[in-house]
Amino acid sequence: MYKTLCLALLLAASAAHALTAEESQTLRQAAITAGKQGDDATAFAHWQTLAEAGDTEAQLTLGLLHYQGDGTAQDSAQARAWLEKAAAQNNITAQYMLGVLYQRGEGGAQDHAKARAWLEKAAAQGSPEAQYRLGLIYESGIGVTPDDAQAAAWWEKAAAQGFPEAQYNLGIFYKQGRGVAQNTAKARAWFEKAAAQTRDKETQQAAQKALQNLNKTGGKKP
Repeated sequence: MYKTLCLALLLAASAAHALTAEESQTLRQAAITAGKQGDDATAFAHWQTLAEAGDTEAQLTLGLLHYQGDGTAQDSAQARAWLEKAAAQNNITAQYMLGVLYQRGEGGAQDHAKARAWLEKAAAQGSPEAQYRLGLIYESGIGVTPDDAQAAAWWEKAAAQGFPEAQYNLGIFYKQGRGVAQNTAKARAWFEKAAAQTRDKETQQAAQKALQNLNKTGGKKP
């Protein structure tokens, strides 16, 4: 009872001033505890208080909760708005998610230029997911002129971090000589990594089939 009263007073006071580190930690722990107990509405309220006080992690979390409809009604526009705040504070996950929402046109107008800009920010911070998606953008020409060399360059970055789908796609490019010089040995190496590291059965089967085809053809370009 006493804890509940103190937390209620803290929530009321936080609306009037910035949170101290101790207050933020108290709210954060309360949000996590509520979430573990299945009280999504209470967890959401605590995260919102933190987010409104400028907490980057809370802004990201609030964006994800709005997007998923956890503890609140699903609202992609609100999700995008909170992700914008977290992304502006250089949160890598928010930057990636924001890029995806702009690319899909969720929560507002579709904007390929903004999608690419946010994905590039996340990729520059080392996000393999963003690097992989940028590779897809340049391969398919989504809002840009198709560019196999750019696609390969982004997939190289993601593949080097152990991203299996990028490893598989890079193997295809090396096998076919797309965006890179044709190189059977590198194609084989990336297929082997993809097959060994992926948890996705479809990617694993595709990589294994690609290896079988290399063995049959001797690596000749189709």
